[in-house]
Amino acid sequence: MCEASAVAAGERISRIAARLVQRSSVAKERESIIAAQRLKVYLLSLTSSAVLGLLAALSPFLFIGSLFNGGSIFTPGTLAVVDVAPLFATLLVTTLTTGYMNTRMVDGRRPFVVGVVCGLLFWISFMLASTILGLEIV
Repeated sequence: MCEASAVAAGERISRIAARLVQRSSVAKERESIIAAQRLKVYLLSLTSSAVLGLLAALSPFLFIGSLFNGGSIFTPGTLAVVDVAPLFATLLVTTLTTGYMNTRMVDGRRPFVVGVVCGLLFWISFMLASTILGLEIV
């Protein structure tokens, strides 16, 4: 480039450097967008596991058979957590796997740990809500 024209070579190098700087800023912006999306996935996974725990504890109140009976069959102290064990187990497995898979989907670190944390959060919110609602924890 310098053999043809030193001035043109300088301008061309300046344009190449400007494009490299622009590409670098675009790459940094993409990285920050990906990091923000990863954080959203973590927060949504944790929040949904806590909400699922609360909803699972409310399942005796939301019994569809009560619509046909003409009222609720639930009286505090008559139901135990064992009565909703199939629902609890299903939602726990769902929470564990979605926490794991969501972390894998966004290429996050330690997907197994995030899945376990989601499962523990589900269990804790279920047990707290069950205690508050008067279910016997067996």
